[in-house]
Amino acid sequence: MMKTLKYLFTLSLILGSCFAATAARDTAKERKFEELRNAILIEKLALTAQEQKDFLPLYKEYKDKEKLLIKQIRSIMRNAQKNRYQRNRSKENVDHVKKSQPTKSRFTQIVYR
Repeated sequence: MMKTLKYLFTLSLILGSCFAATAARDTAKERKFEELRNAILIEKLALTAQEQKDFLPLYKEYKDKEKLLIKQIRSIMRNAQKNRYQRNRSKENVDHVKKSQPTKSRFTQIVYR
């Protein structure tokens, strides 16, 4: 069971890093998406030229901050998962040490009653 979890975790890390590397290279696609999103916003909100000039930089700043927050949340979640795994692993080690300790001898049981 634990071995399967390790393999799944490793596989998810590899796939995640592949997708992250691909996403970093797709800046042209991101710019095109941003342009299309802006065009839709302008059309749906019926913005004038002056309103576009005022609104679009603020909206871009908002979206940039949103991306940053999402990255921070993902980082926090990753760290929490790693810490949880390390705590569970530590608990397993402590349990193993407790089990491997010799039981009290007959002498200690008599003396410390």
